[in-house]
Amino acid sequence: MSQKWKAFENTIAKELSMWLFGQEKILRRAPCSGGWLSRGADGDIIVAHDSDVYEKDYFCAVEAKCRVVRSGGKRSDGSKDEWHFEQLLTSKKHPILEWWQQLCSSKPVQVDKKIRFLVFSKTSGIAKAYIAVGRTDCEFIQEAGVSLHAIPRISFEVGRSEDPQVLTETLSFFSFTEFLKRVDPKPLQKLWREKNGFGS
Repeated sequence: MSQKWKAFENTIAKELSMWLFGQEKILRRAPCSGGWLSRGADGDIIVAHDSDVYEKDYFCAVEAKCRVVRSGGKRSDGSKDEWHFEQLLTSKKHPILEWWQQLCSSKPVQVDKKIRFLVFSKTSGIAKAYIAVGRTDCEFIQEAGVSLHAIPRISFEVGRSEDPQVLTETLSFFSFTEFLKRVDPKPLQKLWREKNGFGS
């Protein structure tokens, strides 16, 4: 794993740690994070301390992806090393969709029912990082009494059923820094504890 990937994950861990717990070092990037999900950790960003106190308030599974675009560069399979948002409309193998499926199939989501945060960027900094949140995850946030309506977003439906009664997956893309600035995590932690019988 390149140093840029590690630096990005470390930065995301620090920012989420401050957002959730008011301290920088409660969360950390998972060792060997690329293959860590299959071994049961809470995504790419995990609780650094062996403490139930923090685990009970860590309601999200986080996948952090930094694919730096190199002008004219190519990946190991020979494909161009580039991706764009508009390609979501034409490509079933868009990196964002692949990352989302990886997150959705992880233990923290499938077993622990944590809400899904996909944080990604084309650069190693967070100034241009985005966070993707699924339809049911947005519903959880709103159930906790936190409004997302005032935060600018791009919404994308991942396919659409011919039956209008069938709900499809909808991804909402927010600026990562704006999302953390405007969403208060405390009501989300409270609702998470209540739903999982952790108490107050």
